[in-house]
Amino acid sequence: MLKRFFLYYFFCITVHLAYAQEKSFNQRYVEVSVSLIATDVQAALQVSDSLLSVAKTDEQRAKAYMLSANIYMNLGEQALAIRQVMQADEIVEASLNSMWQATTKGFLSTAFRQIGLIKAAERYINQAEEANNRTTGKETYTLTKINIFHERAMLSMARSDYETAKLHVLDAGRLIVFDHHEDKRSSLIKATNHQLLGLCYLHLDSLKEAEEMYLSSLSEIGDVESNLIPYIFRGLAEVSLGQDSLGKARMYLEKAEPYLEGSKFKELEEAVYRTYTKFYWKAGEIDGAMRYGNLLWEIRSEREKEIRKVSDALFEEMYNTKESYRDKFKITLIIGLCLAVSTIFLTLYLFFLSRTRSTHHIVAKQKDESVTSEKTEFAKRDASELREINISKETEQRLLKDIGRYEERLFFLDKDISLGVMARLLNTNQRYVSYIIKKHRGKDFYGYVQAYRIQFIIDRLKADPALLDYKLAHLAEMSGFTSLSQFSTAFKTETGLPPSAFVHFRKKELGRC
Repeated sequence: MLKRFFLYYFFCITVHLAYAQEKSFNQRYVEVSVSLIATDVQAALQVSDSLLSVAKTDEQRAKAYMLSANIYMNLGEQALAIRQVMQADEIVEASLNSMWQATTKGFLSTAFRQIGLIKAAERYINQAEEANNRTTGKETYTLTKINIFHERAMLSMARSDYETAKLHVLDAGRLIVFDHHEDKRSSLIKATNHQLLGLCYLHLDSLKEAEEMYLSSLSEIGDVESNLIPYIFRGLAEVSLGQDSLGKARMYLEKAEPYLEGSKFKELEEAVYRTYTKFYWKAGEIDGAMRYGNLLWEIRSEREKEIRKVSDALFEEMYNTKESYRDKFKITLIIGLCLAVSTIFLTLYLFFLSRTRSTHHIVAKQKDESVTSEKTEFAKRDASELREINISKETEQRLLKDIGRYEERLFFLDKDISLGVMARLLNTNQRYVSYIIKKHRGKDFYGYVQAYRIQFIIDRLKADPALLDYKLAHLAEMSGFTSLSQFSTAFKTETGLPPSAFVHFRKKELGRC
């Protein structure tokens, strides 16, 4: 909840307190971060690129990278966003700029929390607080402290600890004291604090207090365009459902829905669809509940795949960087050792060179002949395989149509099904079957059967909620697996979740746990 919005202003609040000599740069920066990023994110990205090109100081370059990171996060490009903020982090670490160290560390905390790396997020928020403590007495200190409390609240919510989250938000609220000349950013901070408090009260079943905080948050925002608004409407819809006021719940959901059009905020879609599902179940409209339940599951699956992809890319990049430094150290060490013993190796080489010249020529010739022979053999093998897969178009279409018929008959539920059995059923050879499935289904035969089995049991669980109470071993049996362990492994491979977790989330969606 509110993941994108926090990157909208998180740890960038200090920009309006920048030095007077940077006024022109900062005016454009504030314009992008406050307004343009919420209305035209592509135009905002172009401006951020231009700001980077004209940046003259380390602080300006750090700001430009941070702005790009914020924009990329709004575009759903999490890996690019984290790379940008790491560039900024390198600059502020080298320049010993504590204020911007707090900014970059805080952003990283938010970004890692979003992809589920809670321990990494906690480490960065601790570093952000340490950096901010070094700025005590500066104008930016209190504002950054507020943001740190907000991020700690979000981390507590990620662990479903809403009591602790509420305490963090209340701590932040005690620091939010502005004069009568509040700007848009100050109002958004107040609105965010009220919204977070409303979210805490909602999960703590204090519906009246939650409603008051949400409405207060809307009042603070006023006519400012903000990504926070649909989250508030969704929260008010949840409150209305808790109060059994279906009419108000529908009204608030309809107000949130326009923000989904063309939105890249998948977590916003997930939140709204989850509330829609609850609404339709409570209204007794099963078709609507199932429709939004399916949409919710699709978004969750898509987000989980995206998060795994981002996580893999980030860790791969970090690992490669670490290995690069390690390799450079090893190379330096090896070069030093080589220089120390170069005379010995050179002497030995010259001594044996004359004695081994003739033998070396013989070995080299044999090696060349061996390589040539291997290449010829590989070429023959490839040509042979191409000839074997030289299937006519008519045969390919016929077999593809027959495979489709067997899919409709749920052949994959047969525990004894194999590539050989399938080939006999289709009255053809195994290579043809393997080729067609690989080409038209995008998987090898084993992966193809596994995917169809898992999709079958997911569809059954969605269509018949009574199956959610069956033992996992029975579900494995229904979907054609010979053991629970095979079923669990296949289920997690295809969905990213173990079957027990899927069943739990499905029950939760249906309000049964």
